[in-house]
Amino acid sequence: FSDATLRDMCRRKPVTPEEFRQVSGVGEKKQKLYGERFIEVIKAYAPEKKHDPPFFLTQAETERFEYSDKPIPVSEITVRINRLIINEDRKKLKATDITEWLLSLNLLKIEAVNGKHCEFPTYDGTKLGMSVKRRESKSGERCFITLFNRKAQQFILDNLSFYELRNSPKRKN
Repeated sequence: FSDATLRDMCRRKPVTPEEFRQVSGVGEKKQKLYGERFIEVIKAYAPEKKHDPPFFLTQAETERFEYSDKPIPVSEITVRINRLIINEDRKKLKATDITEWLLSLNLLKIEAVNGKHCEFPTYDGTKLGMSVKRRESKSGERCFITLFNRKAQQFILDNLSFYELRNSPKRKN
């Protein structure tokens, strides 16, 4: 399995074949070959799996998203998405949820810079509207931040179902 698949598996801790199949990067073949063994190990280490409340947005909530005409980081996108959630017993979306999804689509890639892992847009990510800005910390350390223009923000909102379909039942208004 890829690193992104293993991270998703660790986050989800699937304990049924259906849950295992919902892990990003797990198809029918991998479920049949490895599912039972992975589920046994997960159950041994996480016997009391807690179920988080589901994440979802209604169509009305999605329509209220405040797009930025200037490129913004994924952390700001998740803040704006989570601000839309009216019902407090719903799971909030994390920047890592979106980042891992974009990595799984090969729109982002991870590269080492000064011994640290940084996310950079791939060629397809750049075509979608992602860019990188170099920043320097107060200590002078160089770092990079991925920014999303309005088109890339729209792509994320249009595809929020990636998260809904994998983590909760699809809900409508």
